[in-house]
Amino acid sequence: DMRADEATRRELCERLSNGSFGDFPRRRRARMTVGVKKLDITLAMFQKPFDLPSAKNVVLQVSRALLFLHKAGFVHGRLGADMILVEPDGQVRVKLPDDDSCTVQDLSRRPLEVLLGLERTPAVDLWAVGLLLFELVTNGTKLFDVAARDEDHLAQVVDLLGDIPSHLVDAGLAKNFVPEPRERTVVPSPKLAKRLHRQHGFTDVAAARIAMFVKVFLVHSPSARITAEEAASLPWLQCG
Repeated sequence: DMRADEATRRELCERLSNGSFGDFPRRRRARMTVGVKKLDITLAMFQKPFDLPSAKNVVLQVSRALLFLHKAGFVHGRLGADMILVEPDGQVRVKLPDDDSCTVQDLSRRPLEVLLGLERTPAVDLWAVGLLLFELVTNGTKLFDVAARDEDHLAQVVDLLGDIPSHLVDAGLAKNFVPEPRERTVVPSPKLAKRLHRQHGFTDVAAARIAMFVKVFLVHSPSARITAEEAASLPWLQCG
């Protein structure tokens, strides 16, 4: 009945505050699926960071969805927490953009090749997966803070991931846009593992482990970056 459905939807909304779906009664999950579709519950609506096993599970499911999409010849281009729908049993679905422009709308999610004016390939989606992993375990914190210029964004990429290979700079005809150290207008960000440890409370070991796998998705060169097929087979994502 309508009151039961409304109670079910309210309970789903309450669970957004702690990310708990696995213990939801199975007998109500069919109705809950309808509630999810009406409410359009996305990862961006969660109010607390995911524990590491849950974050890994989400990234694994997203990687599998991207594998299907890429094999079909499509690039998502706008992947983020707001484009990932959550089912009541913990399964996630990747929402496709409303158009096929493949334009990266969230400026903080632009991969290096987009900043350099290079061609968009399926690799842009894997860069987004790396950012998603960081955001899931840090309660939505953006890895790159890019409120201003492209130069600032590039400077943050260099500070966090190292110098941009010259062949990428040359290919993008972007020499004039890659900031020299003396021209950087932002304070260099802490190295990723230190940032996870100091700002988000992870142990040194956990921070180093998470940082290593985030960086797997943030390799400078699109051709050298992990693919969706490789990501879906990562043993680290398969274990809890």
